[in-house]
Amino acid sequence: GGRPSLARGGHRKSIMVTGAMGRRPSEGVGMAARADIAEDDGSSLESDWAQVAHLLKDARMQVSALRFPLVRSMFLALITREQQQRFVRACSKDLSFNAAQVSKLCEDRPEMAVEIICSLFPSVRGRSSQLLLLCGVPPAGMQAAAKAVSSFMWFQEGNLTGRYRLNLVDPADCAVAENCLLVNAWESEVSRLAGWPDVSQRGNYEMLRNEEHNEVPFNYTRDWSLPSHGLLRFDYSTVRRPPAGAVAMSEASEVTRYLRGNGAYSAQAKLKALRAISVHMYLSAQQLRNLLLCFPEGEAREDAFCILHTRVVDPGHMLGPALLHAPLVLREADRRSLLSRLGHLHVLNPLHPENVLFSCRLAVYEERRVVQFLVQLTGKEAGGRVIREADDGRQTAVPASWADKGVPCDDVSFRCTYETASANAQWRLQLAEKYCVGTFG
Repeated sequence: GGRPSLARGGHRKSIMVTGAMGRRPSEGVGMAARADIAEDDGSSLESDWAQVAHLLKDARMQVSALRFPLVRSMFLALITREQQQRFVRACSKDLSFNAAQVSKLCEDRPEMAVEIICSLFPSVRGRSSQLLLLCGVPPAGMQAAAKAVSSFMWFQEGNLTGRYRLNLVDPADCAVAENCLLVNAWESEVSRLAGWPDVSQRGNYEMLRNEEHNEVPFNYTRDWSLPSHGLLRFDYSTVRRPPAGAVAMSEASEVTRYLRGNGAYSAQAKLKALRAISVHMYLSAQQLRNLLLCFPEGEAREDAFCILHTRVVDPGHMLGPALLHAPLVLREADRRSLLSRLGHLHVLNPLHPENVLFSCRLAVYEERRVVQFLVQLTGKEAGGRVIREADDGRQTAVPASWADKGVPCDDVSFRCTYETASANAQWRLQLAEKYCVGTFG
C-alpha cells in the first residue's frame, strides 16, 4: 500500500505534440511520466487513473468551430465516393469531432451517412455524444453500424485486461489498438519510474503479451509502428489493482443475482456489460467466484476472470484453492490459458505457493522470475525446498547456489513444487512486494 503513485496530469501537453497517429504513441508519454513522478504526492494509482481519459482525448487534434468549415469544404470538394471515403478515414485517424460536426457531414452526403458515422465514431468523445450520433443512422443501416462500432463502443479504458483481435482497416478496431498502446505506454513508463515490480512477459514493463500481426508473432517495443492494415492480436494485462484499504462492495452480489436471473442474454452480452461496470466496483474473492459461476466453463469464464481479477481486494484468497485452484470453478486447461493471457507473475500467490505445480520455461523472463521467487523463499523458511520434477517422475531439489547466483536462463522447461516445514509470513510479504503487484498484506 506504500508504493509510489503513478503519473499525474502533466503528460497531457506532451502527448498533444506527439499525437497518437505518429504511430508510436509512447514517445510523449515517457517524458511526461518522468516529470510527473518527480511531483509524486504518494496518492494511489486509482486517483491518477482519471488522467488516462485526458491522455486519450488529447492524443487527437480537436476540430474547432473555426476549423470545421475548412474540413467540410475539403470534403465537399472531393468528387468521387472513393475520394470521400478515403478523406473520412484519414480524418478518423488524427482528428476529434463533436457529434454535431459529424452529423453535418452526414447531411452533406446522406448517401454516405452510415460510412461517415462508422468511420468517425471513434473520433467523437463521450458515450452520450456517441449514442446521439448513432441516432442519426437510417434504420436500414443500424445493424451494420452497430456491428462496425461495437469494439470501440464497449472499449473500457479503465479496465483493458483482456484478449484483443483487431482488424486495423476498421476505424473502430484501429482506434482500440491505438488506445491500448497509449495506456500501455502510460502504465509501463510510470510503473518503471515508480519502482514497481516488473511483471511483464519479457522483462520490459509492457502490458502487452502474445502479440501477433497477420498471425506472425512479434515482440512489441516502443519503436514498433502501428500498421494501417492487417489483423493485430494481443493480450493486455494491467498492473492496476485496488488501493490499500479498499473493501468489497455489496453491489457485486447484486450483479451476480442479475446475471443469474437473465438467462436470455448471451455470455458475450453479459461480458460486455460486466466490463462496462467493472471500474465502478471492488469485490471479494468469494463474490468473484459467484460471478464466474454465472458463465459457462471455458473461454467465457476465463474472460470474466480477466475482467474482474484486478478489482478483487483479497488476492491471496483469489489466487488460492478457494478460486483459481478450485476444480469446480476453473479447469486445469482454464488455468493454463490464464497463465498465458495474464502472466505467470500476475497469478502467482506469494502467500501460499505450496501444493501448486509450477511449469516454467527458464528462458522466459516472467516464468524464470517465478522460480527465483521460490528459491528466494527457501532462504528464510525452515525446511524450505524447491523440488524439481523430471519427466521420468524423479524429484530433486534445485541447487542451493541459485539463491545467490540466480536462476539460469537455459532454454528448458522446468516443473517444480515448493514445500516447507514452517512458513515465514513476514518474508513472504516482503517477497510479494518485490515480485508481485497488488496488496497482499
